[in-house]
This record gives sequence, C-alpha cells and structure tokens, in this order.
Amino acid sequence: MCGRFALYADKTMLELFLGISLFPGFSARYNLAPSQSCLFIKGETGGNLSPSNLSWGLIPAWAKDKSMAGKMINARAETITEKPSFKSAFNKRRGIIPANGFYEWKTTGKSKKPFFISPKDQSLLGFGGIWESNTHLGEETIETFSIITTAANQDMNELHERMPLIIPKGSWKTWLNHEGGNSADIAALLQPAPSGFLQLKEVRTLVNKVANDSPECLLPPARDLFSDLD
Repeated sequence: MCGRFALYADKTMLELFLGISLFPGFSARYNLAPSQSCLFIKGETGGNLSPSNLSWGLIPAWAKDKSMAGKMINARAETITEKPSFKSAFNKRRGIIPANGFYEWKTTGKSKKPFFISPKDQSLLGFGGIWESNTHLGEETIETFSIITTAANQDMNELHERMPLIIPKGSWKTWLNHEGGNSADIAALLQPAPSGFLQLKEVRTLVNKVANDSPECLLPPARDLFSDLD
C-alpha cells in the first residue's frame, strides 16, 4: 500500500519536473497523510497538465457522506477496472501525484520500523492516481483522489508486498490520454517500477505521528547518528 509520502522539492525544481507553473503558496511536505490535501496533476484535453489541490482518500461521485474516504486511499491495479468505486475514475480521470518518495513500515518483533523509499538518483516520482468529483456533500464540490498500487518489486518485497504505481515521465502523455483507443497501452503501465530503481533508508519514528511534518522525518534513527560519532 501507500499510506504516507513526501513532496519537499523546491518549487522551481518541481515546475521543471512537471513542465508547468504551480499555483502560489506551494509548500514542502515531509509527511503527507490520508485526508490531507496535496498537489495532484490532471490531464486536460489537448495534453496540457493542470495542477490541482485534492484531498487524499477517494469519495465516489455517488457517495452521500465522507465515510468511505479513509478506506479508499489506494486502488489496486489488478482490480481497478472491476471496482464500481474506481472504474469510472480510472477510465476518465487519471492523474499524476508528484513525490520525492514514500514511507513504509517493517514489522520487527513488536516494533515497526519506518523506511523512506526514493529513487537512487534523487529524481522525483510521479505516482499514478485517479480522482473523483462529488457534489452531494454540501454547497461546494469536493475533489478527492486515490493512489494506485501494484505488487512490490524486488527493491520493496522484503519490506512490503505492495508499492505505489510509478508512471515514467515519458509515459505521462499516454497515461493522461482519456480519449479512448489506448486501453492496451494504459494496461501496460500498471506494472511495478523496475527493480534497482529505488533505495530504502530507515528513518526516525518521528514520521509515525501525522502531526510531525518537518525535514527531521527523513533523518536516520538516533542510533545511526550516534554511531557516526564513534
């Protein structure tokens, strides 16, 4: 699964990565969690990219309350075309969620150790996602999203059995094309990232608390810091 991620690249670097200008007020996030809002890139007719600020946890268009959002932060690639809550969004409303990396926890005995997973070359990632619009929850339209997940690759499989779908930048145009006729090309993208692409680094348990959203979330455990002083 993917339950936390980070996007802390500076605005200039992020705009170069996306190839578009972002809205004012963009700020770095080191511990993004479900129910929070974050940057989501939609594809417009003609292939243009459109930045939006969406809430993480998809609420179907037909839902009459927000209770489903917490259970729909992820959508499995293997069944996304079958699930009524995801099928329409997958066919018509795919998008990209930019990130520096994501967190996952490894259970060791009675403890869970957090790890930060990011590209070895320090490049940015584009998670594959879907978004939905709901007009039944009040006067304002609410837009929400889910991150698509796949089976883990060899970089990840000792840590967790799932990982976020990562769309290579060269495939964004295909991914964001909703005109139809490219279902085979879209299906081919629903694969784990190539093994050897990602690195895993254990980080402080500071990230366990959603309220903690600072660069310190990415620091190694205190025992590693002390060992460097020996």
